[in-house]
Amino acid sequence: MWARVWLVLCACCTVSLLGISTVWFLSGRRLLLPDDGSFGLGPSVPAGVQCSEEGLRQWVMSGGSRLKPLALDDFLNEQTPWDAPQSATWRRGMMALQSVEQGDVIISVPLNLSMGFAAVNRTSLRVLLDKHPDLDSFSVTVMHILYEAQNPNSFWSQYLCMLPRRLPSPIFWSMDALNSLDERTKERVMFMRTVLLSYWKATVPQLTIKYPSLFPKDKFTASHFVWASGIVLSRSWAFNANSTRGPQHCIVPFLDMVNHDNHAGGVSFAVHPEHATLVASGFVTQGQEVKISYGSKCNTRFLLNYGFTPAFNEQVLCDPNDEGGVA
Repeated sequence: MWARVWLVLCACCTVSLLGISTVWFLSGRRLLLPDDGSFGLGPSVPAGVQCSEEGLRQWVMSGGSRLKPLALDDFLNEQTPWDAPQSATWRRGMMALQSVEQGDVIISVPLNLSMGFAAVNRTSLRVLLDKHPDLDSFSVTVMHILYEAQNPNSFWSQYLCMLPRRLPSPIFWSMDALNSLDERTKERVMFMRTVLLSYWKATVPQLTIKYPSLFPKDKFTASHFVWASGIVLSRSWAFNANSTRGPQHCIVPFLDMVNHDNHAGGVSFAVHPEHATLVASGFVTQGQEVKISYGSKCNTRFLLNYGFTPAFNEQVLCDPNDEGGVA
C-alpha cells in the first residue's frame, strides 16, 4: 500500500538469555519489549461503550451507508496456515444474505464516516496538520486511530470497539512463535518492528510533552502505537500518492471487514469523491462470502500486513530489495 520504506539508523536487536524480552536499540536508547504476548496489544474498550455488530450496523446506516442484506459470520479459513499459535481454522467474514446481481452496489459508505488523514481535520487532532507539516500521513492516521480508540465519546466508538485487540501479523508474535518462521521471513519481521518503533520514537514522545492533554504518555505507548500501526497496515486504502505527506490513508468502517481472495472477480472496490463502494462485478449467491482482492503481493508482505499467506498465490517470492517496511 505504501511506496516508501523508511530507513532505520543505529538499529539492532538482541534476545535476552532468559527469553523475557527483546531489546531494541534506537538511536542509542533502549526499548524493552515484553515477550509475554502483551506487546502490540490494543487498548481496552473505554468504559460505557456498548459494543455489538448490530450497533456497528446501525451506526453506519445512520450515517448514510447503503448495505445489501449482509451478516458477519465464521468461514473456514482458506488461506495457507502458518505453524504458529496465532493460526486459526476459522475466520470472520461478510456473508450475503440474499443473491446479488451483477452491477449491484453491495456496500456504499460515505467517506465522512471514514478514519484517517482527511478525517483528522474534523477533530481535536487537527493541530497535527496545522502545526506539524512534516508529519507524514501514516503517523497522523495511526495517532488518529489510537486517540479515538481510547475516547469513550468518540464519533467512531461503535466501529473502534469492534477492532481486534490482538492482531495476527507476526509483528506481534513472541520470539518462540517467530522461531517457527524461516530466517529470511523472521529478519523481515524484525525489520518491520524496528521501522514501526522508529516511527513511534520520532513522533510520539515529543507530542506527549507538547500536548499532554491530547496525548497522555500512559496511553500513547510504543506497544499501543504498534497496534494502531497494524490496524492501518491491514485495513486502510492509500490514495493521492503525490501528497507532500506521502500517500493519504483511509479506513472505511464496515467495508474494511471484507476478506481477501486472490481471484475475487465477483466484487470490486472503488473510492469516489463522497463515498466508497463494493460493487458486484459478477453474480453473488445467497450464503456466499463477499470478498475482494487486496492486490498483488508476495507471501511475506501478506504475512506482515495481514497475518496470513493466500492459498495459490501467484507471487510467492518477494523482491529481494523489499525489506518489509511500511509500503
